[in-house]
Amino acid sequence: MNGKARKKLQKHAVKIGGIAAVAGIGYYAYKKWEGNRAVEPPPVPPSHASLPSAPPAPLAIEPPPLPVELPLKMVLAMIAAAAADGSIDTVEMAALATAIEDAPVTPEEKARLAAALNQPPTVEAVAVLAANPEEASEIYGAALTAIDLDTPSEHLFLKRLSRALQLEDSLVVTLHE
Repeated sequence: MNGKARKKLQKHAVKIGGIAAVAGIGYYAYKKWEGNRAVEPPPVPPSHASLPSAPPAPLAIEPPPLPVELPLKMVLAMIAAAAADGSIDTVEMAALATAIEDAPVTPEEKARLAAALNQPPTVEAVAVLAANPEEASEIYGAALTAIDLDTPSEHLFLKRLSRALQLEDSLVVTLHE
């Protein structure tokens, strides 16, 4: 997703479901990447090289229902990403405040998110939140949508986050697309 498309998504994410939309993008990118990996044929021994391979089964790419804790994790990733350049500017603060307000979490969790604005989580703290590869891609995708990759520190943040989440380079490329 290029910068212009990402900005447009950020502005309209709340209208189309906010955190659920961002999670859906991350989930879709993960499934697309996973499908591309499945399509790549494994090395075939020379004796079986002439046998045709069956076409891959089509993927059903429907995001699962969001667990309650995933929106919390995603907003924390967004906060960490927004603070990657050393400060959260007014535009980022407004977007994060909206994300917190609209997040389907308990009032206690909203208070935790609001407190995180003053003390953003580290890359490592965000990375340990991912329970599985799908969540890792959704968390990375949320962080990606929260920033406008215009500083070296933001690029470095995403690189560190992708490593901490143990995302393969090809998946990161798919998430950026």
